[in-house]
Amino acid sequence: ALPVIQIRIGLNSGVVHAGNVGCTTRLNYTVMGAPVNLASKLETLNRELATTVLVSDEIRSNAGTEFAWRCLGTVIIRGFSSPVRIHEYIGRTSSLTGIQRALLDTYAPIEAQMMEGKEVSMTELEDYSAQCPEDQVVFSYLKFSRQGGVLNVPSRSSMYVPNLI
Repeated sequence: ALPVIQIRIGLNSGVVHAGNVGCTTRLNYTVMGAPVNLASKLETLNRELATTVLVSDEIRSNAGTEFAWRCLGTVIIRGFSSPVRIHEYIGRTSSLTGIQRALLDTYAPIEAQMMEGKEVSMTELEDYSAQCPEDQVVFSYLKFSRQGGVLNVPSRSSMYVPNLI
């Protein structure tokens, strides 16, 4: 059997600078700009939240109904002037498992608050965590909330603060 490959993906969209960068003896084709930086930081945030794919609100808004998502709140990312609402990709709507559907249904009240920009209390997260102890995202949020509400991602320029009380 082939080994399982685990990756993390951060998706964002926007206008970037793309092209060859460097000198004539060493050129690299690359993309640069704030949208690329945000995608990179979302990819890094996956590790802290035990998620696989995180996307910006713009990606989620343009994706349509073919895909299932859950809002993970608004985060402040160092280097960006505005908070960013993030979403976790769950799967294709048509192929969700019963467990995934149950998780989304149970998470729905928390997600509704996050989508409205409201804060979610520790009590609400603890109640949800008791119902869905396998949900590592909420476990991470509880852990970070107990540490003062700050998620420190291992990158000198990244700090994330979820909208939690």
